[in-house]
Amino acid sequence: MDSARGDVWIEAYRYFYLAYYNELLASDLGRRLDRWGNAMNLVIALTSSGSAISGWALWKTDRGLIVWSILAGSDRDCRRSWRI
Repeated sequence: MDSARGDVWIEAYRYFYLAYYNELLASDLGRRLDRWGNAMNLVIALTSSGSAISGWALWKTDRGLIVWSILAGSDRDCRRSWRI
């Protein structure tokens, strides 16, 4: 009987270990995606219609035009991939 009980404990520990490992992986992935989501929200906020008016001042410079075009293009691609 002790052998069967020991086998049950070994199996229970194995499942506990796998569950804890998967929880750690999911937590790490969640933190990474949260950082990515925050960055995408910043890009969306910078290129939204309200800040577009202030962005017009950037269009008057060559560098500003390039930077604004990159931000606006990445925002459009992010919205498409995030289904916003």
